[in-house]
Amino acid sequence: MPLLTYAIAEASEGKKVELFPISFPSVANGTWQQLADSVASIKSLTPFPAHVLFNRWRQGYAAVAVAQHEIVAYISCQPILFQATRQKLSEKLGIDCECLPDIDTYEFLTGWTHPAWRRKDISLQLRRHLMAHFHGTNHFFISVTVGLGASPVSAKLGWQVMP
Repeated sequence: MPLLTYAIAEASEGKKVELFPISFPSVANGTWQQLADSVASIKSLTPFPAHVLFNRWRQGYAAVAVAQHEIVAYISCQPILFQATRQKLSEKLGIDCECLPDIDTYEFLTGWTHPAWRRKDISLQLRRHLMAHFHGTNHFFISVTVGLGASPVSAKLGWQVMP
């Protein structure tokens, strides 16, 4: 599974940027810990240990944007309902697994952008890349956000934002 890693190319106006795929460059030893600390410093975000954030990326469930060998944006998702959980759910409910819809469901989790890189559509682009990574008709994404945090990004994706 390819790692979802992007470098930032600033647009001429300086407001919006474009992302282009790269192999993950060498980064300082504490980069993933820095990311975990940055996420933990924002009260509305759920903190996760550095190894969890790294493993989500390594497993293809996260996309990162890098600048100057540092992670400046991160977006992740987690599978909720997929083959293994469908099997467990069917056993718990006492029904045939074939009765459950064959739709893999993912929840967007951590979404963080360094303050200096916000309002440049980086999070939006990373979400699009992450969703495209799971192309096909049997994938469904949801997002739960406290406050208005990701609501503008979700709305730009054409999602229905519900109270």
